[in-house]
Amino acid sequence: MEVNTIAAGDDRTWTGIYLTGANTYIELFSPSRAPLSLERVGDTGIALSVENVGDVERVAKCLESFGGTCIPSLFERKVDENRVPCFWNLRLVEFPKGEAEPFCAWVMEVDRDFLKRSRGGLRADEEGISRKQYNVARFHPTRFMKDVDEVRRCLAGRQKEAG
Repeated sequence: MEVNTIAAGDDRTWTGIYLTGANTYIELFSPSRAPLSLERVGDTGIALSVENVGDVERVAKCLESFGGTCIPSLFERKVDENRVPCFWNLRLVEFPKGEAEPFCAWVMEVDRDFLKRSRGGLRADEEGISRKQYNVARFHPTRFMKDVDEVRRCLAGRQKEAG
């Protein structure tokens, strides 16, 4: 587990607690302290990671065949004061602009050049970047957690009733 601050390419930053396994990881955040923030305690999300170049486009086309309109967008991070392509983001849940997002879900495809731009010496395969390749810089086999196999959310009786 480590605490890390991420700088996005658009000068936003956030701090999270990162639990890193060999092939998976969990990010935990507190609601933003920014004025007019729409985040609330209990908001949650899930990101699914694909590992092959073009997979996000394939997922978008599959969703479109079921009537969805999905357009991947590029998320950039700041690395050594430079904006670097980090991953392609395909939102699976959309809320109207300006409304709270109690649950967000997306598919992400790490840009195949992100590793060499951000973690010198690490390279992607021709097919793309696996989660294992992405995690290698932070995963330590001597730590207690190897991978995330299951996530459970437990609520007290009154919380369950409140919905």
